[in-house]
Amino acid sequence: MKKVSLIKERIKLNETAKNLINLPEVFNGAYTDQSINKILKDIAYYLEINKRLYFHSSRHTFATNYLISGGQIQNLQKLLGHSKIETTMVYTHVVDSLMNTEIEMLDEILN
Repeated sequence: MKKVSLIKERIKLNETAKNLINLPEVFNGAYTDQSINKILKDIAYYLEINKRLYFHSSRHTFATNYLISGGQIQNLQKLLGHSKIETTMVYTHVVDSLMNTEIEMLDEILN
């Protein structure tokens, strides 16, 4: 059996995250990736979201929003626990894509 080493990373929480942690209806037990996937599936069903949502999607959403909000790629690498910056760089492509779309929207303003 392959030994897996878990690295614990301490990160500062913003005020919104601190407030969420204190809500018993949000964090009321120990969660696994599978249990979160089930919860996300239920949420998508009730909200009529026609996409499959997974635990890993939250990491992508966080990373993309972090960069859009002006976060630095080196800090994101540490937050996500990536050992190689190349792994984290995938998120810059998503942000670049969004930026290109927004630039094209400027044509509408000038017409």
